[in-house]
Amino acid sequence: MLIKIFSRIIINAIAVYAAVQLVTGIELTINFYNLVLAGALLGVINTLVKPVITLLALPFVLLTFGLFTVIINVGLLFLMAHFIPSFEIANFWSGLMGILIISLVNYLLSKITK
Repeated sequence: MLIKIFSRIIINAIAVYAAVQLVTGIELTINFYNLVLAGALLGVINTLVKPVITLLALPFVLLTFGLFTVIINVGLLFLMAHFIPSFEIANFWSGLMGILIISLVNYLLSKITK
């Protein structure tokens, strides 16, 4: 159980690192503490906050055939940036590109580590 939690934190941290390196509008002071904090916070937000927001926005999610979940994910990335002082997102489009990269890296690393 703990190994799975730690592996998810590390995968999230790697995904955030990839987004910071690839998207010009996303800034994070790169050090081990910030990356682990971002990975852990991303996991907590996705586990606790995302289901509640998705449920509240269910009519929009259904009307857009699920595309509104991308907007929800961008909003949650901005929420994460609010709690980490050295994490900054310049605008919505940077957040959108960041969440696409984070999702892709999470998916690929999750498939590799299974």
